[in-house]
Amino acid sequence: MSCFRFFRSMSSEAKVVAKAKAKSAAGFSLLNLKVGRFVRVEAHPNSDKMYVSQVQLAGDSVKQICSGLREHIAPEFLEGKLCVVVDNMKKCKLRGEFSEAMVLCGEHAEPSGGKTRVELVSPEKESLELVGRQVVIDAEAEDATDRKIKPREWEAVSSCLQVDGSRGVVYMDEGKAKPLFVKVGDEKVRVTVATLPEGSNVR
Repeated sequence: MSCFRFFRSMSSEAKVVAKAKAKSAAGFSLLNLKVGRFVRVEAHPNSDKMYVSQVQLAGDSVKQICSGLREHIAPEFLEGKLCVVVDNMKKCKLRGEFSEAMVLCGEHAEPSGGKTRVELVSPEKESLELVGRQVVIDAEAEDATDRKIKPREWEAVSSCLQVDGSRGVVYMDEGKAKPLFVKVGDEKVRVTVATLPEGSNVR
């Protein structure tokens, strides 16, 4: 669940234009993705589908994030765990609670109308030294943008994120799959989902 769930009504023409822009090499640069760590996870007081979480991004920097994960992941499987945060979302209120960013997740709708499976996107290496680090597709990438991403931009860019055959998250750039990773020295730590199949959506 994010602030942008409420912007689904954009015109089909606008979606085509925005998606075309996002599929350019510059599309991923619209995102500011960071590794976060769930510090506290509580039930949203006004929604039976959401959590209100405190997520550490670096040092003493903690952001409040509302997420629609309550039906999919128990709080004990979130607290203390690493995640990937979209850190350039515009602050908004969701059912009366402020949300300052968004947790990136993979999702897969089971065949024959079955339940949708949702899993966290997180580094394949569980290490506190990763908290606050940037998630990139290019080891030589410049510093991440501070500009707030617009709803149409997010809708388009997220349509290019998916899961590959090794459960890694990739950005599809003009048909080429570019893995998302965290750079630690000479090491590239990929970000992955636990069990979702190839082609699953990420948003």
